[in-house]
Amino acid sequence: MRLEDVRLRYHRRGPWVLRAARVGIGPGEVAVVLGRNGVGKSTLLQLCAGVLRPARGRVVDRPGQVGWVPERFPAEQPFTVERYLTAMGRAAGLGLGLWAHLLALPPAVALGALASRALTRTAGYGVAVLALGAVGALALGLRGSVVPWLAPPVMATARTLAGSPTVGTGLLLSAWALAWASAALAGYAWRRRARP
Repeated sequence: MRLEDVRLRYHRRGPWVLRAARVGIGPGEVAVVLGRNGVGKSTLLQLCAGVLRPARGRVVDRPGQVGWVPERFPAEQPFTVERYLTAMGRAAGLGLGLWAHLLALPPAVALGALASRALTRTAGYGVAVLALGAVGALALGLRGSVVPWLAPPVMATARTLAGSPTVGTGLLLSAWALAWASAALAGYAWRRRARP
């Protein structure tokens, strides 16, 4: 995104808040805006986010999705700050991230059960089971793996979130995670009964 000779004032005859501002931020870059109170930091960020339009100059190559949280939450809004942030998170797709985290819980619990002291004789053996399970989940989940179904869908979920997930893919991954966790917990129960 680039700001090219951007000028802005809040009133037609008011003082210029920004004069000939030039900023360039490349994809993946992080920018920090520093300055004294009243020099235009918030105004500059609002221009970058598209909340304000410049009086002169232009903003080019703005990403399709830009997040911005106001410094002060307007008191006259018909919702709380929590409801506002929750709604904005849903609009930005944060619900998918929550789904992915929840999807990882059943396999993690199952792996923890397999590494528990009820099945392992020493703490070191339990740690080895956990480490092997984590590495196995990543290695078997790599694209092109011949037996990806042997691991929980951690890598498959990450690949899905990197693209454009569909409802069908989400249901399939959810069923896969639950089936994997069920099989692991069934193995835990069988081993627990079989252990003297």
